[in-house]
Amino acid sequence: MTPELSIVICTFNRSALLRQCIRGVLEQTVAGDRLELVVVDNKSTDDTASVAEEFRGRAVNLKYVFEGVQGLSRARNRGVKTATAPVAAFIDDDAIPYPDWAERLLEAIEKFPEAAIIGGESEPLFESERPAWLDDDLLQSYSCGLHYSDDYHFCEGPEWLLECNLAYRLNALKAAGGFPEELGRKGNLLLSGDGAVNSVIVNSGGRMLYTPFAKVRHLVPESRLNTKWIARRRFWGGVTRCVEDDYLKREIGQTPPWRDALLPCRVTEWEALVNLEPDDRLKHNLLRIYHLGYLLAKTGMITT
Repeated sequence: MTPELSIVICTFNRSALLRQCIRGVLEQTVAGDRLELVVVDNKSTDDTASVAEEFRGRAVNLKYVFEGVQGLSRARNRGVKTATAPVAAFIDDDAIPYPDWAERLLEAIEKFPEAAIIGGESEPLFESERPAWLDDDLLQSYSCGLHYSDDYHFCEGPEWLLECNLAYRLNALKAAGGFPEELGRKGNLLLSGDGAVNSVIVNSGGRMLYTPFAKVRHLVPESRLNTKWIARRRFWGGVTRCVEDDYLKREIGQTPPWRDALLPCRVTEWEALVNLEPDDRLKHNLLRIYHLGYLLAKTGMITT
């Protein structure tokens, strides 16, 4: 029986997290033969291969592949080549799906044939107490909390979907060239990678659907619960936007409109960005850091 949904987990040196993610996949309400699990080991040096092997007898369709070139986009493309279902759902190794996650994705896939990309919701799973300054608006920097609607919702304009809980019809993804490998997480670089290929798919007539019903819980480690980490994330968000713009101009001849950048001009403004305080200026300064990342990438002062 050909599976209806391939679930792809790309992982790098996080075997303990991988184990709990796989457990969550195996606890789905959908019959196991309707699903395929593809674990892409992106050059791990820990016991990732052994962890995948632990579940060999429990999963009906489990495939383990080793991708020796570092990079999340590279790993995801390897997952696409390995998958045999018409739709692939990508879930991060530090996320845990709700038991009905796959069922809800399959419902959306059947109900909306015009949707080439289907993204679900992600709830934060805090490793330690949530800081007071981390309000719901900032949760998206942790790949959580879109909350576009209480029902199905087709994305418009600047709306985007979460990389940690995202499914593609593989014919549309392959037609778009797969994930651009100059983008995507590489080691400690916080580049993203799905925005560019999503734009190519949408430009070709595909649509992006948000479903609040397909949910995962996404780990937020204690080490990231500080303004320094979120500033770094926003900076690399700006770099990502720049690289995506260049990619889209090359692929579809369009550069998305860019608004006036809020860049620091005085020494005191630079100091404020270096020493981010969790006060009422935090969001404004994070936006300026995002624009700074874009500018430095555009001028070639930073390489990815």
